[in-house]
Parts: sequence; C-alpha cells; structure tokens
Amino acid sequence: MHFIQIPKFEKEKRGVETKLDQWMQFISQTNQKEVELAMERNKEVKEANEEYEYLTGDEEERRIAFLRDKAIRDEASLRASGQAEGRKEKQLEIAKKMKNKKIPVEEIIEITELTKEEIEKL
Repeated sequence: MHFIQIPKFEKEKRGVETKLDQWMQFISQTNQKEVELAMERNKEVKEANEEYEYLTGDEEERRIAFLRDKAIRDEASLRASGQAEGRKEKQLEIAKKMKNKKIPVEEIIEITELTKEEIEKL
C-alpha cells in the first residue's frame, strides 16, 4: 500500500515524467498546463478527464458526450459488420469461380467455409 500526499506532491513540482506524476497532476488539478501535458502523454488520464468532465458537466454537456460516445460505438459496429459482409461476398465470388472451373463442391466448402446450400445457389 502506498500513501501519496497531494500537498507534498504539489511542493515538489515534479512535472509529468512518470505515470504516477501524470495521475497526481490530474488528481491535484493545481497546474492546468501540467494536467494537459499529462493527458497528452497518458491515454488513461485523458479518458479519466473526459469522464470527469462528463460527470461534472451540465445536462447539455452530458448529452453531447453521450451522443459522441454513441457515435463512436455505432461507427465501430458498422465497420465490423461491413467487414463481415465484404468477406462473405468475397467467399461467394471465389466459390462461383471454383464452381465454374468444375471443382468438386466438397473442396469449395472446405476452402471457402460456405455451406453446401450457399454453393448450390450460385
């Protein structure tokens, strides 16, 4: 267990070289330039600051932060589903070419991981 004294930390003026220093700057909030520097160097401190601003902000700021987070999640979800969709289309395209070259259906299934029904529809 470690005990950290904020007043002692503030007197030492240590900067933001270590992760502990970065977190201490964030917690103490005594030097805004150092806090900003800590956020630049440490992604977790930046996320904590964003969460802090969200929790302490007014209703409109919370709504904007929620919508921003939702947009980020939605975009990631769309990207993931689009990739899966593109992969499926590519598998079907390859299976069609293989079928045209008279490759046995069992081999097409093994290579493309498509079902027999999907291949027969081509």
